[in-house]
Amino acid sequence: MERLSTKDIRKIFDSLVDLYALRDRPAFARQAAATVSALVPCDFTNCFEFDVRRNQILSYEQYPEVRISNTTLQSALPYLGEEPLGQYFTKTGDLSSAMKHSDVTTAGRWKNTDLYNSLYRPSVLDATMALPLSFTTPWSCTIGLFRDPHRTDFTERDRLVLNILRPHLIQAFHNSQTITTFTEALAAQDRLFDQLDRGAIGTDRRGIIRWATTKGRRWLAQYFPTDRPAPDRLPKRLWDWVKQQKQAHGTPTEIPAPLAPLTITQGNARLQIQLVPEREVDLLLLHEDRPQCHRVTLAKHGLTPRECEVLEWVAQGKSNEAIATILGARPRTIQKHLERIYQKLGVDNRTAATAMMLSLNE
Repeated sequence: MERLSTKDIRKIFDSLVDLYALRDRPAFARQAAATVSALVPCDFTNCFEFDVRRNQILSYEQYPEVRISNTTLQSALPYLGEEPLGQYFTKTGDLSSAMKHSDVTTAGRWKNTDLYNSLYRPSVLDATMALPLSFTTPWSCTIGLFRDPHRTDFTERDRLVLNILRPHLIQAFHNSQTITTFTEALAAQDRLFDQLDRGAIGTDRRGIIRWATTKGRRWLAQYFPTDRPAPDRLPKRLWDWVKQQKQAHGTPTEIPAPLAPLTITQGNARLQIQLVPEREVDLLLLHEDRPQCHRVTLAKHGLTPRECEVLEWVAQGKSNEAIATILGARPRTIQKHLERIYQKLGVDNRTAATAMMLSLNE
């Protein structure tokens, strides 16, 4: 029976630290291919998800370099059904072990297929081993390992390493699916809150920020610039207020008093924060109020809502870099906005633009 050396076992355990780091699906695929390549001697690895029903590659990552061009890959799509290991996994449903081409077919039969001659031969690949992570019709995820034609086939030691690694790769793969689903849901939520001109923050019982929309993070940085114990924690003033509100709300009364919002004033703007207590993650809803009386007049000069917003921050003495941070843009973008503002207002500097804006409120 094949046995691994102490060095092999140590390398496997060391690889798990990086493998279990939280990643989305594309990042997982890149890390999985790199991890496998470091543990099993090979010339090239890939990790791909494939929709069998639609004959469509859902994601594809190569390591350590792009060995198979997209053109070559697309030309081979009609022949992927000839892949011996794919046929084996689909027919038997046995995903318990890494398999080699030589386990299921002969070299002569394999090299006579259209798939080999359209994909493997042009890419100078020969000996192949595959590690299935999921192979349910119509969808599959597999890690492939390849060696150049002049090298020997994969060994039983290589198979044992992959089989030991397989359950950890599967768990990391499922983790990546969860992260991707959550990220996509958060992005959709972020777009919704942005349309409503609102921000939102989810925080746990220790004041740690579990998630936040773009505007939520921007307003935290803007209204609590020096009160952040750590980037992933609520500002101290805000966290103290949350605890006080939750304590007051938890006092047994006949009819609990509604939670009053926290209002933070900054210049001519103010931020209102409303607490919505939940069982696991409390929700903070944020809304910013700004004087809008001059915007109608500025719009008559042709300024867009974003240009009005930039000019408001200029009037408060903010630099291009500071405005870029607040608005989630680049300083160069802010400068472009200012150039258009100057042109539309018929002025040539920040002071004159500010003076014109303020005169519109008089």
